Amino acid sequence: MPDRPDYAALTRGQIAILDRINSGEAGLAVLQQVVRLAQEILGGLGAGFAEYAPGHGRVVAATGVCEHAIGRRVSRDDRRLNDRTELIPLDSVNDEFARQIEGADLRQMLGARCEAADTVFGSLHVYFGADA
Repeated sequence: MPDRPDYAALTRGQIAILDRINSGEAGLAVLQQVVRLAQEILGGLGAGFAEYAPGHGRVVAATGVCEHAIGRRVSRDDRRLNDRTELIPLDSVNDEFARQIEGADLRQMLGARCEAADTVFGSLHVYFGADA
């Protein structure tokens, strides 16, 4: 993870996403761009977004080493992200998503809850290796 994110690239990426939304485009294509932007700006090995239903979640967008996890079910544990965003060492949690990623030495996960009206409907996760 870089010491300081490239804020200019982040802003350009966010504007591109807003342009897509403003033109009427929505759904998984836009969400995939959000996930890709998070991975690129933060320098992760991969990123994914899990959408939650009652009792479980499913990976609906992913990039990098996480791409093959699209469509896989994941546990919905709202306690894992105590704060809205949190950097978590993977050896301190039973991370089902990270176990599904083969061929990557993942050590940390930056997670962010996505919520509205006090309901968590998904979470964005960026994964980092030992050198981050």
